Amino acid sequence: MKYKCPYCEKNTFTLIQKIFTGGMTSKGRACPECGKHAVHGMKANIFRSVMNLIPLIFFTVNYFKQYVSFAVCLAIFIGVNIFCMIINGLFFDLDYNNRKDL
Repeated sequence: MKYKCPYCEKNTFTLIQKIFTGGMTSKGRACPECGKHAVHGMKANIFRSVMNLIPLIFFTVNYFKQYVSFAVCLAIFIGVNIFCMIINGLFFDLDYNNRKDL
């Protein structure tokens, strides 16, 4: 299944390309058809920011109470980021890149 490029409106991005596209301040991925760089939009970035509050709150509480080890905290952080990447790839559309240097 291919996903739509915001510039040329053609279905050119694969799921793996869309997952690893990046946020609005990143370079993004170049469309194979038109060559312009697409990124995840504002909704995807808001979702990722809200989801990253979960490990932040957990780490803060764990710092004072020492419930689990550092390795568990690191695993939670990595797991939340991988989950966000997959959700961004599956449910959020790509958007125009706002960087001027591309």
